[in-house]
Amino acid sequence: MNENEIKLTRFLLSDAKFVLSVMREIGTISDSYYEAAMLNCSNYQIYNAITERNPNSIFYVIWKNEEIPIGVVELDMSARHKRAQVIIYITERHRSPSYAVKVWERICNIASTCKMRKLVMEVASWNMPMISGLRKLSDVQEEAILHDHIVRDGEFFDTHVFAKFFETRAVN
Repeated sequence: MNENEIKLTRFLLSDAKFVLSVMREIGTISDSYYEAAMLNCSNYQIYNAITERNPNSIFYVIWKNEEIPIGVVELDMSARHKRAQVIIYITERHRSPSYAVKVWERICNIASTCKMRKLVMEVASWNMPMISGLRKLSDVQEEAILHDHIVRDGEFFDTHVFAKFFETRAVN
């Protein structure tokens, strides 16, 4: 396997503490919540807490070279609206546009296989490597910039909204 090869696997019970640590790193959960969960909760309890947060989402773990977990993907698909939204979290140590774009391409394959019409991803303005990587893809459109959309460390940041459309048949 290539040194920079990535793989996605469905979120398993054994991945719970890693997923929690990624959520802590990106600020989705507080340090105190993380520490309490790691000390007092089983993998099962952590897994349930994460998956219950959004019951419509499918979670994947991103693996580098099949052995190093480097991030998490949250994919929310609506069969009714034929639309999917993805959030890609890659740990700071492994953050690079090449990994993120590879994950995006794999998620596009999943969305296409599931007959989605559109895949959307919001990217925070501080993540310029991902924004640049998506802008280089010919089949991805930058749909909008949401100004002062998110707060990180008390500072407001814009969010860039990207989308890919898939060919689908008209709904009767």
